[in-house]
Amino acid sequence: MPDIKHTKQRLELGNETEIASSTLNMYGFTLPQNITTIPFALFRYCSSLTTIDIPDTVNSIEQCAFEGCTNLTNITLPKNITTLPLALFRNCSSLTTIDIPSTVTSIEDAVFESCTGLTSIAIPKSVTAIGSSAFAYCESLTSVTIPAEVKEISFNTFSGCAKLSSIKFPNGIVKIGAEAFINCKNLTNISIPNSVREIEQSAFSDCTGLVSIILPNNISTINAFVFNNCTSLEAITIPKSVSEINVWAFQKSYNFKIYGYSASFAETYANQNNIPFVALDDTPIITNPTKLSVTIKSVTPTTAKIYLERTAGEAKGARHSFC
Repeated sequence: MPDIKHTKQRLELGNETEIASSTLNMYGFTLPQNITTIPFALFRYCSSLTTIDIPDTVNSIEQCAFEGCTNLTNITLPKNITTLPLALFRNCSSLTTIDIPSTVTSIEDAVFESCTGLTSIAIPKSVTAIGSSAFAYCESLTSVTIPAEVKEISFNTFSGCAKLSSIKFPNGIVKIGAEAFINCKNLTNISIPNSVREIEQSAFSDCTGLVSIILPNNISTINAFVFNNCTSLEAITIPKSVSEINVWAFQKSYNFKIYGYSASFAETYANQNNIPFVALDDTPIITNPTKLSVTIKSVTPTTAKIYLERTAGEAKGARHSFC
């Protein structure tokens, strides 16, 4: 057994670095100030551990160190770590928030998987990679901003985040992996930057609250089941670059319109599958041109925003929208 000093409320680990999980069933925990590494699965399944202090001398935390600590509510990570390793906090269901140090560059696979109480998380700008299932089944997570240096959303990363309503992608992201947002029922609108070149199969499958989505200009294929069972989908904008749409891409998704350009593959696909098609290259007609000059700023599937400049003597910048 390791050298343990304990009081009624807390335990302190001495010079040794391993401890049986059962020892911690009734205590909090304080690590010694000179420790540099938290070993593999050190606190795994310590189900009654509620709080732990990690000194800044720690520069490495190994895989599964806190996995299954279902009552862990408070943890402060040291300032010198660079990686959150595999399954570090998996099934820590009482963890509601956590501050990730700005030194961290990698969040590995399943780090926060099934942290069902996690409501918010700030991913620092230093992070360049987020692994598969990193936030899968975080059922209370409502919003996420992906840092600018992350180039890929991996397989299953946000799968089952039922309350996720907002996701902000950086302009440099190039790939959204398979099942990345599967079963994210509260996502309603998604804007994907034009840097994205590939959206893998089932990426947004079972997003039953999804109403509209604008696809980026650089993708060439809409893969199988990408929008499977998106039962609330009303509008999807498909760019000219798309030359292939898998036969199962919109399986169990009904009553939506495709917005695209005349003579494009999107129009051909819509016609072949009896899906209503709206041409984006149709020019809106404005009456009384002597009073108004018109500049089209943006066109979305449901609304074209028109900025109106009044003639001399009238206030400038009046805004009008129409359906």
